[in-house]
Amino acid sequence: MSLLWARNTLISVSAALWEVGWPEATQDASPGRNRKAYGMSFLTLAASAAFLCTPVAVWDGDGPIWCAEGPKIRLGSIAARELDGSCRAGHPCPRSSGVESRDALVALLGGAKGRLSTGHVKVSAPQMRCRASHQSYDRVVASCRLSDGRDLGAAMLRTGTVVRWR
Repeated sequence: MSLLWARNTLISVSAALWEVGWPEATQDASPGRNRKAYGMSFLTLAASAAFLCTPVAVWDGDGPIWCAEGPKIRLGSIAARELDGSCRAGHPCPRSSGVESRDALVALLGGAKGRLSTGHVKVSAPQMRCRASHQSYDRVVASCRLSDGRDLGAAMLRTGTVVRWR
């Protein structure tokens, strides 16, 4: 069995499990998490797995973006300051504040619709098409395309509030 065949089979199985909603529903207080929680463990193994995300909440300029479908996305290829103004060790540090980058992301996702008790900004944006690269902490690192076809990471770079990152 070739490594390429195994990788492609894993991607196919992961996509199929994703579509049927494996594993079963989970319950927690996060927006979208009272719906089916999709096969995140398989996403970590299946490079470039595609999925849909309807954004419902944002924390800061590079995520997490909470999706109604369950995943929490960290936008790959960009870095933003934390909301407290700090930058994570080993990450590039943009000049803009964490609040400025968060507000730029919220604007790209249709504007603020309120706040959650957790501090997240509620948004209501059309569904995005995303592609996962890997998982970091409890988030899927992904690139996403807005409903108009724009790459969300590239759109954030154009705001000048984030910087490019690996």
